[in-house]
Amino acid sequence: MASNSPDIHDIEVLGTFSIDEKGNYQNDSSQRRFLVETVNDHLQFDLRDGIDDYIAQNQRKVRYASLSSVQDWIHDNMQELTERKILETERGGTRKLNVDFVGSTEVFSLLLRACECIDRLEILVRRCNGTYYIESSPRKYQRSSATTPARYELSEMKYAGRKFATSITSTDEGGVPTADEPVNANATYVVVMKRQLGDHSFILSTDVQAERIDSIQTPPGNYVCIRSRKAHLVGNTNFKK
Repeated sequence: MASNSPDIHDIEVLGTFSIDEKGNYQNDSSQRRFLVETVNDHLQFDLRDGIDDYIAQNQRKVRYASLSSVQDWIHDNMQELTERKILETERGGTRKLNVDFVGSTEVFSLLLRACECIDRLEILVRRCNGTYYIESSPRKYQRSSATTPARYELSEMKYAGRKFATSITSTDEGGVPTADEPVNANATYVVVMKRQLGDHSFILSTDVQAERIDSIQTPPGNYVCIRSRKAHLVGNTNFKK
């Protein structure tokens, strides 16, 4: 039986940028991290340790600024994008992207799962020179119906996930993790990719939590997505799974 699903092909990494500890865009790789697959057996990791010093993301600022950061990156890399024939200059000096959509993988994921979402969802769409720029609205984050204990549990889970990621990664290629490294959720390494979905082209941005340095694969094949589970936030056994 033939599938009606469109083919996804032509994945091309265009570049990367960083979001620093204060949530500001930086056209560099300062937040790049590498996966460390060998962890010393004697280390006892408590994924709640250090939570009092946790610097959480300003959700309204970060999510709203995610598209502006991509636009900053496009501005900083216009020459390379022109050489790749992704950006062209029309008569009169108007610049035009040769893609249909620009946005983060998160916002497109929200769109695809909108029918399953019980929360209020607002999407902002702007059209400029034939390209649609899509982002989630910050108004979604102005209110929360969650109780204080529920919000704390969510914050604890986010911290534990970040703590786990920093505990198995290093900022230096060939380096080792630092168990007492402070966790700052603003610090992010972002990859910008061009993808083709059927007849439509996209420029997508997505967070990269780590890179596997001993892999024969090249980006994005060596990118690692790190996930944690709610159960057993404290415990050496769960950490080593």
